[in-house]
Amino acid sequence: MLRVLLARSVAAHLAGLTPNPRVYFAPADFAARQVNFDRIAKDLCFIKVNDRPLEPKKTGAALSQDKEEVAFTLTYPRPTATRVLLECGWLSRLPEGYAASAPIRAGAEATAADSLRLTAANPSGYLHLGSVPAPASP
Repeated sequence: MLRVLLARSVAAHLAGLTPNPRVYFAPADFAARQVNFDRIAKDLCFIKVNDRPLEPKKTGAALSQDKEEVAFTLTYPRPTATRVLLECGWLSRLPEGYAASAPIRAGAEATAADSLRLTAANPSGYLHLGSVPAPASP
């Protein structure tokens, strides 16, 4: 599972709701905009395994617990590789001069080798997932 937290203003901009990524919408307005956020969830990040795209099985958007961010969840099947290419194309869709980065961690116990910091200038990188569990015996 990949979770992307975006400020409400950035999420609204990426969903085409405002031309300015610094304009916030009120948390009470989230329900009226949720369909827009659900629509863009699957295109926020792309994962490739062995040069083949890995499609999310499920996506969604919700207001974060503190109501400051929109939390996008992309659920992928567990890849068989331990190294995958992750691209966060949304970083390059922000207006010029807008500084944004995406810290990415592979799990709660991630080390520096298991982490990435993606930016508009560098929106993709390889993520190490650690050991892949052995398939279950029949």
